[in-house]
Amino acid sequence: MKVVLFLRKPYPGQHSIERVYSSLLPFLANKVNFQVCIMPFESKGIVRRVLNAMYAGLKRGDVNHISGDINYIAVFLPKKGSILTVHDIYPVYTYKGLRKKIFEYLWFKLPISRVQQIIFISEFTCSEVVARYNVSRSKYITIANSVSPEFFYQQKIEQKNDPPILLQIGVKKNKNLLRVVEALAGFNCRLIIVGKPTPIQKAKMKRRGIIYDYFESVSNKELNDLYALSDLVLFVSTYEGFGLPIIEAQATGRPVLTSNVASMPEIAGRGALLVNPYSVEQIRKGVKKILKDEKFSAELVVLGQENIKRFNPRDIGEKYLRVYKKVASS
Repeated sequence: MKVVLFLRKPYPGQHSIERVYSSLLPFLANKVNFQVCIMPFESKGIVRRVLNAMYAGLKRGDVNHISGDINYIAVFLPKKGSILTVHDIYPVYTYKGLRKKIFEYLWFKLPISRVQQIIFISEFTCSEVVARYNVSRSKYITIANSVSPEFFYQQKIEQKNDPPILLQIGVKKNKNLLRVVEALAGFNCRLIIVGKPTPIQKAKMKRRGIIYDYFESVSNKELNDLYALSDLVLFVSTYEGFGLPIIEAQATGRPVLTSNVASMPEIAGRGALLVNPYSVEQIRKGVKKILKDEKFSAELVVLGQENIKRFNPRDIGEKYLRVYKKVASS
């Protein structure tokens, strides 16, 4: 059985999909003839997307697993043996008019009809897609993302007289950086951002007197070091299909402040403080609670370490392997 995992061509600032599978590849490669096929072109524009789809058709295996912003390549793959992982439908809410209709058709409606099996990464994403596109119950399964062993517990090294370090993951609109900045106004802290802030975001941080640094592109090792450096990880997104930074931060032993909407409560379990991401005041109170209440912060770390057991790469890999075998034999 030859299994081909089709992934997008990475581009600056976009690495979450790649992090999802990095922990699973060694396990799966030992079980089946497993190959990773990276698209030759970024998923931008009609011509490059058509060429990606044609390329995928030439590289197909017995089982063809599509994941990450290239759902449209299902058109050039046989329905039998094809699997589509749906991470979220966030862009559907950001587009309007004809563009929205075209996107929904090529990224969801058509690919869903063109594959044998669908994998959702969270119950939240599952409920959204099933309700919106009327997917048959026999066609889908939910398999959570795993946490990579590259993210591991590290004791925080306290630096006397240094302000607390807060780590913000992401700068896209749904990552909610502008409200985070408002919430941190007046705090004696240093903000580290993964992602390049926009001019508007930079201007607001300057106006609010926020001391910050940012890293546009980081490896898993570099990201693990940033988690280890931080006193608190901020992930108060307004929308996530999963929220990988939550379990990465928990794995490194850091308290997490995240949102009480979308998939975040499902993924965080009891190992994070949940707040309304639309409320600057709740974000502010959450930051203050974690930074000031050492006992509470320590409890979050312990609960986070317990929570990540649900996302063990071997267990998640076994679930994928069962799906691959089922699809190949049907």
